[in-house]
Amino acid sequence: IPDIILELNSADTTQLATIMKKGLAKRIVGYRKTLGGYYSLEQLKEVYNITDEDIRNIIPYLKIDTTNLRKIDVNKASVEQLKRHPYINFYQAKAIYELRKAKKNLSSINDILHLEEFSKNDIKRITPYLNFEQ
Repeated sequence: IPDIILELNSADTTQLATIMKKGLAKRIVGYRKTLGGYYSLEQLKEVYNITDEDIRNIIPYLKIDTTNLRKIDVNKASVEQLKRHPYINFYQAKAIYELRKAKKNLSSINDILHLEEFSKNDIKRITPYLNFEQ
């Protein structure tokens, strides 16, 4: 394995394949697209068919830059757009949408903290992917 550190949110499949099997590299990149980028190496555990051993073997060669995470515009997104994110289910998307309709605009994550559809863990997971700009 080469003596390199790859940035997980910008490395392509070919670059990732220098530190792992090509199939795994493809799954990691595919899930990155679905998520809108990784904000934590812990999220690699969510990649389909990845093993703890795979993670142990590749983590020393990875770093994360979260500056370009693809965020969802909470004040404009449709229920469809919201539920496309792997961390937001249909009921959660609908709850955000309905709350936004009632309030006109949501200004921060605090606006959705009280929604019963979200656990504390759900909120923690989705916060990096939400944008509340007006």
